[in-house]
Amino acid sequence: MTAREPSDGSLPSLWNSACKDYGRKTGISLTDERFPKIQGPEDLSRQLEYETDNFEDFRMKRRPLLHAMQTVLAPFESWGDLIAGAAAAAFPPASSIMGAMLLLVQAARRVSDAFNGILDLFQKLGNFALRLDSYKEVTLGEGMKTMIVKVLVNFLRVCAASQNLLSHGSLKARLSKWAKNILVEDTSISSLLEELEELTSQEHMMVSAHALNLTHQTLRNTKELLNRDDGRKERERLERVKAALDPVSASGQVFSSITQNRIPGSGIWIEDRLQSWWQGSQPLLWLHGGPGVGKSHLASKIITELSNESFLTPAPVIASFFF
Repeated sequence: MTAREPSDGSLPSLWNSACKDYGRKTGISLTDERFPKIQGPEDLSRQLEYETDNFEDFRMKRRPLLHAMQTVLAPFESWGDLIAGAAAAAFPPASSIMGAMLLLVQAARRVSDAFNGILDLFQKLGNFALRLDSYKEVTLGEGMKTMIVKVLVNFLRVCAASQNLLSHGSLKARLSKWAKNILVEDTSISSLLEELEELTSQEHMMVSAHALNLTHQTLRNTKELLNRDDGRKERERLERVKAALDPVSASGQVFSSITQNRIPGSGIWIEDRLQSWWQGSQPLLWLHGGPGVGKSHLASKIITELSNESFLTPAPVIASFFF
């Protein structure tokens, strides 16, 4: 999204314009008495019950229909507060889309193929609605807010175009010439669905929003893991494994063992040689001898003396390794 996208203040105007276009296209304004006034999902479910006698096998089809309608409704309930002020007061987003969907169902009365087409359409819209779930509880940028409101607007425009198609095609439908998926294939609707595809695809170009979503998901997963009942035991087990895998310097163990086993006073003769070497110009002090003659003990003596701050001035930095 670019800086030229509408600001938050114009988001309600997008919705307001779409609602008025719905009235012009369908001949039924959202404020018209004929437009269903639905208060919530439970009310929508009750309203659908009234259609039981108008469709064959409606009870069997009602469950998938209601599920598809609720999926379409979900983003209006989640993001409806992006549409604020007079627009939301005049045309409540969630209530408006429920009324528009119910009118579509009623327009297909006694035409099974039309009913199936509406179900297909709602399922198609539901796929786009599910794409918005990843942005729940995430702080949205202006571009993402605009994109979401445009998706909601497009849902309503699809309902308007479908309502218009049904009202003009009812005779055709009753003559059993109605194609099952005409709602999805009709150019007036397919172009809107393509526009929806374009809108929801924009999320891939919003790198910052995508990265924020990944961060949010990671934090949620971490919180869930830490809140598990056995979280404490899992952490303790992990610490024990880490401690068991922590490498111990063999050199340090050898040095400690030799130093502890060295007879007090042994090797004292090396102190004068060590002093003269430290003060001289020779870079190396070379100890050599056969196996078991005390090279390691003498080396531990030298390391200990060099580490003694009172032995040499200035005190050197010592690094040693036994292997």
